[in-house]
Formats: sequence, structure tokens, C-alpha cells
Amino acid sequence: MNVGLVVRRLSTQGGTERFTLGFARSLARAGHAVSVFCRGTDVDVDVPGVAVRPLRGWSGRGRVLKAALLEWSAGRVPRGSVDVLLGFLRVPGLDVLRAGGGAHAAAVAGTRLGVADRLELRRDARALRTARAVVFNSEMARQDAWRHHALDPLRTHVVRNGVDLERFVAPVDRAAIRRQHGIPEDAHLFLAVGRNHPKKGYADLLGAARLLAADGHRNFTVVIAGAATGELAGEAEARGVSAHVRLLGPVGKPSLADGLRFPGDELVALYRAADTFVFPSHIETFGIALVEAMAAGLPVITTDGPGCRDIVDGGRWGEMVPVGNSAALAAAMRTMTSRPEELSARAGLARERAQDFSWDRIVDQYIELYRETLSRVR
Repeated sequence: MNVGLVVRRLSTQGGTERFTLGFARSLARAGHAVSVFCRGTDVDVDVPGVAVRPLRGWSGRGRVLKAALLEWSAGRVPRGSVDVLLGFLRVPGLDVLRAGGGAHAAAVAGTRLGVADRLELRRDARALRTARAVVFNSEMARQDAWRHHALDPLRTHVVRNGVDLERFVAPVDRAAIRRQHGIPEDAHLFLAVGRNHPKKGYADLLGAARLLAADGHRNFTVVIAGAATGELAGEAEARGVSAHVRLLGPVGKPSLADGLRFPGDELVALYRAADTFVFPSHIETFGIALVEAMAAGLPVITTDGPGCRDIVDGGRWGEMVPVGNSAALAAAMRTMTSRPEELSARAGLARERAQDFSWDRIVDQYIELYRETLSRVR
């Protein structure tokens, strides 16, 4: 099948951009021809079967003008060159719209709307209304769209994000990786991955670390990797857990081996050197770090927040605690340090769950959706 993907820009920054790169590569690996239409790129995509094609048109300044010109450009993609056109942009008339984070109306609910927001809402509604099929990466995102738009449920689908599972099973030198980051080799390593933001729940995690230390647990280290995580140093010190916490900042650039891959090799190795993954986020559209940790065979502890609970299926595939509850988080972490049998059982469940997010499976779901969508218009 010849698949066209329309995206604003190809880049290693941003969830949509990374998904586009991984999806294009996986489609090509499955034998499909892929054309990526975009306004620009800051990466060299050297993957057989993937062609990057420019979106023709003018550029402009200002949010409203940029969006209008981008929509005009996207509407001039040569449709005859592809069998199906999937868009990551909110433009009208797509075969399949990947709406990812849900409806723009949900994001701005309760806020004072300016002109740009009102125009964005109109574009959002038109794109959702005119696409033959709409894909969301979580049930939460689909429910958001249902609440704000009168969508036909038969046109809406949930297809998750994918992960290169094979990258997370290669053996690593755990001791060397721990030494590199100043982590004791015999400590129980609780790893958290994601940028520093209040919704990520890192204050709850530091609170849990304080409770663990106060309870007599000494041989553990909490490692937080992600942009701006160094800003948590003051809070860690104020809670008296600096000796148990390592704040690494962003770890690992994307791998350029065998086509562009995410995450970078250094972060994959860090997953493999950990003992338990902790994801205390309050809300996620998807939460790719949870899936990456499961692919690495890590038992996971997360919250019952939207997005998080979807991936662990209400606690079936990982330990789930209430959002914002440091005491419950500490209790789950304590179990992982004191009950090896629980740690091993949860690791097995994590590996099993990760299979649902393999790129091969995600590509198969999209191809099935494409064929079903095309069959309805013939």
C-alpha cells in the first residue's frame, strides 16, 4: 500500500514528530511505500521505502496566518500519488485523521478564548467532521472528542503508539551504567522518565522517597531523567532525600543506527539498569515511557490518572496507586524492595503487556483501518 503522512514538521522533538518517524519506518519495514509530506525537517531520514516530500505554499507570521497557510498547503497534497492519506494536522478531508491528544476544545475548556483559539476550534471541528476515520492514541482522548463534538462512534478508533521492542531486550552492563550515573550497584533503582512538570507528579515521588527513608529503607536510589529535572534539587534537599535521588536531566539522543529510532541508546540502557519504573503522573494522553519501561522488563508503579490507568488496565499489568498519594506510592515501592517474588511476577506481566505496543502490531491495526476506510468509499 502507498501511504501518505501529512505532518507540520519532521523533527526529533515532540511526540507527534517522533511517532511519525517511527511509524513511517515501521510501515516501510512491513513493505509499504511511505511519503511524508511536511513543511520542513531537521533530520536526515535515510530509510528505504520512506520519501520526504515538501508541502508547497507560503509561510507566514502569527498563529492564525500560519495555520491557514499550512491548511492551504496540506489541501494540495497530490492525492493520486497515495492510496490513503493520514494527517497529523487538523485539516479537512483526510482519509484518516490522527487526533492524538483529543479535541482542542478539551484543552481550552474553562479558559478565556481569543480569536486564535476560536479559529482553532473551528478548524478542529471541521477536521474531525470531514475525516473518513479519526484515530486517537488513548481512550481518554477519544472520550474528550466525544464530549465536545458530535462524532459518529463508528468513525472513531483507538490505536496506541508503538515501541521498538527488540531494542529493550539487548543485554547491558548494568554495573557500568550505574557507575556512570553515580548509582550504587547494589541499590534498588527506581527510575522515572519525563520532563519536569507539575502534572508529572515528581513532588509525590520525592515525598514517597522521604517516607521510605524515614521507614528505615536505606539501600534505594530514585533516578529521574528528563528535561529540567535538575530543578528538583532544592525540593529533594528540603525533603532530606538528596542522598537517595539522582537528577540526570535529558538522557540520550535518538539512535541513528538502522534508521532513526527513539528513545536514544543511553536511555534504553538506563531502563535496562533499573529495577522498578515509577510513573507518578497525574494525567497523560498516552505515556510512552510506561510502555518503554515494560518493554525493558521493568515492574511498573503508576497512578490511576487518565492515560496511566489505560496502559496498566486498571492495575492488571502494573501496580496502580491514587493520584497525588505519596503514602500509597511509598507502600508500592516498599513492596518492590522487600518482596522479590512480587518484583519477578510484575516484570513478567510488564513484558507480556509490552507486546500489545509493538510497532508490527500497531502497523497491522492501521493497515486494517485503512483498508476498511477505503472499502467504504468505493
